[in-house]
Amino acid sequence: MFRAIRGIGLLAITVVFLAGCGGSDSNDVNNNGMTLTGTTMVTIAFGDLSGNGSQFIEYDELGFRVSSGIGSWEVMESYGNPAPAIIFMREADEPDFQGEVEITSNGSFFSFNSVDLYSSITPIPYTIKGFRDSELVFTLSDSVPNTFGKYIKVENPEAADAIDTLTIRISNPATPCCSNPVGLDNIVVSH
Repeated sequence: MFRAIRGIGLLAITVVFLAGCGGSDSNDVNNNGMTLTGTTMVTIAFGDLSGNGSQFIEYDELGFRVSSGIGSWEVMESYGNPAPAIIFMREADEPDFQGEVEITSNGSFFSFNSVDLYSSITPIPYTIKGFRDSELVFTLSDSVPNTFGKYIKVENPEAADAIDTLTIRISNPATPCCSNPVGLDNIVVSH
């Protein structure tokens, strides 16, 4: 009888072990629970946006959702990297203010690789945060020099970190002369 119970126990251990060793899928997380394996890189390029100047609230592309948070984001059909993109404006008489978007992926883990940032006439201070289960995983905070109307890529040195929520906050610094749009395009993520 002991031999039969021992055999059942080994069978149960083997089944549990094999169940935990399934092949790699796009949401496998390594042993420390912080980085993805078996990933596919995609670019959220806002290609299906339309309605130049219309309010941007949320957008779905390639299994990811981009939602407006802080700021009055709008669609910019005429410019991007390539067009369209999303921007928010600051008028000449307004002080510094910020805009933020949130990116999620249908409840699954992903990692953040890069984003293209834009400003017409100012530097672009930014803070990018990745969260997993509401816990902060990484923060990128710096300022891109004046791009003179071009886009510049901000890359994540922690690009393998598994997250379920990403926030991108950019500032639109005050200028005494004129209004200024700032924006973003091409959010590159892996899942």
